Amino acid sequence: MIRPRLQCVASCLLSVALGLSALTAAFTLAPAAHAQADKYKPLTVDQTVGLLQGGLTSTRIVALVYDRGVDYTLTGAIQSRLTDAGADSAVLTAIRGNYRSTHRETTNDTGLSLADTLKFVQTQMNQYNTVDEVDHVHDSATNQDWTNHFILQMTETAVDPETCHLGYHWKETLNGKVDKDDDTVGFYFKDVVDIVVWTGSQDTNKADADAGHPTWTVNTSPTYYAVIVRRSDGKNNELYFYDQSIANRVAANLAHATLLCGGSVATPQGATNAPAGQLPPTLADALKFVQDRMQSTVDEVDHVHDSATGRDWTNHFILKVSEPNVDPSTCHLGYHWTETLNDKVDKDDNSVGFYFKDVKEVIVTTGADDTNQTDAAAGHPTWSVTTTPAYYAVIVKRNDNRTNELYFYDQELANRLARALNFATKLCGGAAGQPF
Repeated sequence: MIRPRLQCVASCLLSVALGLSALTAAFTLAPAAHAQADKYKPLTVDQTVGLLQGGLTSTRIVALVYDRGVDYTLTGAIQSRLTDAGADSAVLTAIRGNYRSTHRETTNDTGLSLADTLKFVQTQMNQYNTVDEVDHVHDSATNQDWTNHFILQMTETAVDPETCHLGYHWKETLNGKVDKDDDTVGFYFKDVVDIVVWTGSQDTNKADADAGHPTWTVNTSPTYYAVIVRRSDGKNNELYFYDQSIANRVAANLAHATLLCGGSVATPQGATNAPAGQLPPTLADALKFVQDRMQSTVDEVDHVHDSATGRDWTNHFILKVSEPNVDPSTCHLGYHWTETLNDKVDKDDNSVGFYFKDVKEVIVTTGADDTNQTDAAAGHPTWSVTTTPAYYAVIVKRNDNRTNELYFYDQELANRLARALNFATKLCGGAAGQPF
């Protein structure tokens, strides 16, 4: 007897940008004694209208709605009032998906808490902790050229959600000689005023100009990226990475932590901000990201043991997703599902999919646990399955009591996919909970 198998998707991730904005100065919510608590309360209709009439951009308002939520639902009268005040479709879509009767002060819509946000930053800083690069410098005033060899290290990163502090050991080596070695470097997130991502060359040229060398031009080898954390005391903390996508994600998470800790992240004039990392994505962005990564094939073997009969057997599955398609206007995700069992095509369906408004829960589990639960529900509680290779299942549970199961090998990718699906579900008016 063969256990039932549901459709799946492999290897998907979403570098969800986690809300940031500089909107706290746009209006006064409460007396100073209550400012910190009120900052995290959902927006009222009057406050939303105030933002719209205050001249803030749509993307800024979407960011604040995403980060704080609203305490109302869009009735016809409220929508008319907001539209008259200047709300566009992006703002209305964000409002529809972010109603909150009570606000969670330490989490955002993707379920990422302050502790988890800081843990992500800590992990990236510890993993990508050294940049070894050469500055090629030209002075246009003297026509001189020279090089400087830097090794930039950030180690022993420590985070404290209770005090909203990030600290690390900074060591800088210049031309083979230790130039800086400080184990007390760090900052409090409440003191952060903006966060930008520049190339190493941009950062160095700006620093040289500020130091009185406007005729110096620097090109770095290899290229690297600086996450620049600017503080209210006029000082900066700079974190360096070779990978631009890592730099962007760290910047976005730092910005989210800043908001949760009571800081105010602004966009400075002339700065080159992290692309796709400074504001939460739209529904169309999220669905397009998922669509672009859905085509996949999972090849795995189930090793089955029946404790009632002592029998053992294996099943070889090849699970293929193709022709993914998304429709933000209807909040639908569809794809072509092909399942091969022991070299024979068992399922071939080009109409698999679901509407996000019908999603009630998204969870992450191992493929083995998922299979064992499916077998037990199908009347085989004595079957026990292990899989080769191990993989993880993102299970999308729907209101009609059916599921879509999205499979891939890496647990971190599974978690990110669950966040992406949760994000789209929220914007589409579904009721998905936190996946983990």
